[in-house]
Amino acid sequence: MKQWINERGNIEVDLFDIQNQEDRDQFVYWYLGLKRNVKKKIENAFYSCYCKGLVIKEHPIVKHEEHGITYIEVHPDDILQNIDTIKLYIERENHETTE
Repeated sequence: MKQWINERGNIEVDLFDIQNQEDRDQFVYWYLGLKRNVKKKIENAFYSCYCKGLVIKEHPIVKHEEHGITYIEVHPDDILQNIDTIKLYIERENHETTE
């Protein structure tokens, strides 16, 4: 998993660059520590792909409600197993919103 400090002094992590077991372990560490808005984007991408039959799910998706809003939680192993599909979905989604 590539990590570097950019020209502004901020740490950047290529969260989707999973090459080996060490990267998988680092992904889980980083993923669990993500702020809710970032994790939500990844989990929503997974869920959208799941509803379209594009990803495999081995663990239950946890749904809970807060203040009338339904939130989902996806197991990190399911994210890891489908990381390339999720990355592609997010890239396409970002491309569509910038047009």
